[in-house]
Amino acid sequence: MSARKVTPAKMVAAQKQFNEHMREWARVQNADRFKDCPIPEPRTIGQQVDESEGVRTPLEVPAQLVEWQHEGGVMIGTPPKGGAYQSLHDDFAAMARNDNGIVALVEGLRALATNPEIIAGEESGAFISGILEAVEGSYQGELLALLPSVSAALRVGGKHKKTDDVKEPILSKCRAYKEAHPTHGNGKIAKEIAPDAFKMNQSAGHPFGWKNEIDAYEAIKGWLTPSKSK
Repeated sequence: MSARKVTPAKMVAAQKQFNEHMREWARVQNADRFKDCPIPEPRTIGQQVDESEGVRTPLEVPAQLVEWQHEGGVMIGTPPKGGAYQSLHDDFAAMARNDNGIVALVEGLRALATNPEIIAGEESGAFISGILEAVEGSYQGELLALLPSVSAALRVGGKHKKTDDVKEPILSKCRAYKEAHPTHGNGKIAKEIAPDAFKMNQSAGHPFGWKNEIDAYEAIKGWLTPSKSK
């Protein structure tokens, strides 16, 4: 069975909620535990590009001073390609390509915004200036929301807000767990997250009709499995 492609609207909605969660989490932590050494909040696209100074991200996972379990032993450096670590390499390369594409996009828009011919035209100058401002002020992962068709889909998607308000934080927990345990499969992730997910669903008024943690486990495993993803 082929996997259903995630719609742009769902991608934006998930990332937008994740960005908002991280901004709020940083503010709470900075007001308490980390007030002497604040955690940086998510940056806008414009801020990211300025800080990068145009430098592109390499597509290869850099060597790190961390231990990787490998073939019964422990190694330090870059995890090997293939096998259990290949998804780590693939995910890093996809992230790097997206980051580099965002930088190139902003650089291109900035170049257009200073093009003498475009500036000379009142309408063209205002148009490209408006686009650049909107792009630079957005957060990465939310860029597609600037498209009218995606924005409309997001408004229609509001009918699923109650379930999305539970599902998206759960998926965020899954992503965080996967980053911390790259060798664990979807079943293991779902098993670890299910207890918290069940409690979250209860606290939110049971938008999902889960009767126990097993129901939560089955649902999460389905979300994480491409052929069953909604």
